[in-house]
Amino acid sequence: MASNDEASKKVFPEEERLTQEIERNKLIYKDAFDKLKNVKAEIERIQLLLEKSREKMQKDFEKWLAVMLDQRKIMAPKLELSIEFKKVKGFLGFLLRFFNKLPKVNDKDVEKKLEAFYKARDEIYKNH
Repeated sequence: MASNDEASKKVFPEEERLTQEIERNKLIYKDAFDKLKNVKAEIERIQLLLEKSREKMQKDFEKWLAVMLDQRKIMAPKLELSIEFKKVKGFLGFLLRFFNKLPKVNDKDVEKKLEAFYKARDEIYKNH
């Protein structure tokens, strides 16, 4: 019975080579997995920064547009400013095209804010 234990413990060269190859492949897989995990974290960080920048730009634009519309009401009649309003409208179109090229982020709060922005924009267009 002792000879059977010795035979079962005996390692064949092919088996040893394959075991080493498996261990080497495990290390390669683990290294690649860790790299992908880090890249994923970096992508998520960049997406968050992009979304914050998008929200800030939207708020800044809304403030600017409100100031421009207030100035328009105070300083000149509607006919004289129709050219300026077209410029604002063109700039808004540029911004919308720019935003449409950016990757989408699945955030319901942001989607609601964007929807409110578009509704307000449509109201401005209807009134002019």
